[in-house]
Amino acid sequence: NITLDVNGRTINSEVASGEKFRPHCIVEIEPGGSLNLVDESLGAGGKIICITREEGSSFLLNSGNLNMNNINVENFIYGIQDGSTRSGGTAGTYGTISNCKLDTGGQDAMDFCEGEVDTIENCEILTKGYGIIIGHDYQGGSINLIENCTLENSDLNTTPLVFVKKSGAIETIKGCNIIHHDSSAISVDKATGHIGAIDGGFYIGGGSYGSAITS
Repeated sequence: NITLDVNGRTINSEVASGEKFRPHCIVEIEPGGSLNLVDESLGAGGKIICITREEGSSFLLNSGNLNMNNINVENFIYGIQDGSTRSGGTAGTYGTISNCKLDTGGQDAMDFCEGEVDTIENCEILTKGYGIIIGHDYQGGSINLIENCTLENSDLNTTPLVFVKKSGAIETIKGCNIIHHDSSAISVDKATGHIGAIDGGFYIGGGSYGSAITS
């Protein structure tokens, strides 16, 4: 069980180019491991930046347990990836991800796949891909609560910002601003995806492909 305090520093990362479905990451939590990644400095301005921005660069792969608070992640192609996104990988668990900013340059900001997530709160996501993914074609993951978060697409694309795949579930989305200029803000697999409640907030879809919520 490790706590890593960035303490207001900026960490520049050089990540070698990886394959699309097996990107290289700078942080990996193995099965049985636990990481609390935080910034407890007064200004809470800690950043982890990918300065090479290679195709296939990923910030974090979690097959254990993760909590994050006050961390800014910039310029990676992928953000947080669950271990179950890899063939034969182990699904991770997540306590609270709070007060974080993820700015991903090409693909998904948070892909939890078969993982189990308690709370994502007060986070900002700017991405060219998916913002938050939960679920898998074969076995679902779940998110208990997404609250007071802002998600927006940074480029023309037709991928929704919140995507509930087959067997995936989000119990509550509360007070969020989710704005997609070219597609749907939220998309739910109509067969087995599930959202329990959407409470307040603004959800806007755009372009010829999108609406606020599709299922």
